[in-house]
Amino acid sequence: MPTYPCAWFCDVCGEQVTNPEEGFVSWRADQNNQAHGFMIVHKIKCDDDHRQPAGQALRDLLGPEGLTRLVSFLSVGPLQADVDHPTCPSVANIDEFVDLIRRVQIPSYEEARRHFANAGVHHAMSGSNEYFPYLPKTLKQIADGEFDD
Repeated sequence: MPTYPCAWFCDVCGEQVTNPEEGFVSWRADQNNQAHGFMIVHKIKCDDDHRQPAGQALRDLLGPEGLTRLVSFLSVGPLQADVDHPTCPSVANIDEFVDLIRRVQIPSYEEARRHFANAGVHHAMSGSNEYFPYLPKTLKQIADGEFDD
């Protein structure tokens, strides 16, 4: 069974999605067919009025198989790419997409991201390298409020 956060927070109602079976990830596609506007929502309860044209069950984006699905947005890989026409990412904003990957793949990220606007967190993470703030141990500390003002 894949490891996943204890809960996610619905981007529509703000309440917890405590079971991956209850969650849905939705997104829109722009005129270049690039995905953007990624949201985690309660399936049915919160996606009716905010339904976006594309999406996938949250459970399908967890663990190694989920990561495989997610990285296919960035590259079809060497077994599918045409040598004369390399693939380009099918996401409009790489940072927005990486945030989704972290939300569904990295323990404590979802809980910690609710503290990211806190000045104490910014101060504690200033001067760190690009991956330290996103290590599960660091994220757990952030989620537990250890760096809050």
